[in-house]
Amino acid sequence: MTEDQPLPEPTPIQRLAAIFDLLIESTAHESVRARVAIPLMIMMWSRIDSLARRFVSLFTRRQPRIPTPNPNRQTPTRQIRTSRPRPTRVPKISRPLEHCPPGGYGWLIENLPIRGTGIAVARAELEHLLTDPAMHQLIAATPALGRILRPLCYALGIERPPQLARPRPEIPHKRTKPRRRPEPYPRGPYADGILPRPTPFGPASRFWPPWLKPAKITA
Repeated sequence: MTEDQPLPEPTPIQRLAAIFDLLIESTAHESVRARVAIPLMIMMWSRIDSLARRFVSLFTRRQPRIPTPNPNRQTPTRQIRTSRPRPTRVPKISRPLEHCPPGGYGWLIENLPIRGTGIAVARAELEHLLTDPAMHQLIAATPALGRILRPLCYALGIERPPQLARPRPEIPHKRTKPRRRPEPYPRGPYADGILPRPTPFGPASRFWPPWLKPAKITA
């Protein structure tokens, strides 16, 4: 390549790979400069490294090989495995603060508050990359990339664009048929407010005891 020819513009995948390399290297160096506890430094570095490994495996994953049936191959016999004894449970002890895993919005910036370093540069580069239309097309084509960028934006305290919004699952309605309305209660004979005439109280009433009724004298 001659000096007159311009360099090719890096793709979003190459830019994102450079951001991960810068973050992994800067997290280790800046943790030493900030005198962070070693357990906390290892946990922060391992989180960034796990995201970088998932990113690399996403774009270097090979297609699974479909096994072909072999008629000459004998089926292995089933072996009975003996159950191993369960280990004794160790009581949980409250760990000190430097042994707790980092958490919270922008946890990487909060634990390493050093400005003008590699983490700040990687954060600014990632913010600029998320505004690129080519990056938006890459996120739409590979939804698994969003599961890597969402925790990375959370660690660096970057507001996620609409392209990285978590998809909401479609919940089907359980009731397919319309609900049947109950039939109206039949109106009674006294629905209009007209009450029956009460039975008179006295010997003429049919509820009057017979032994209290006057006896009929026949001639």
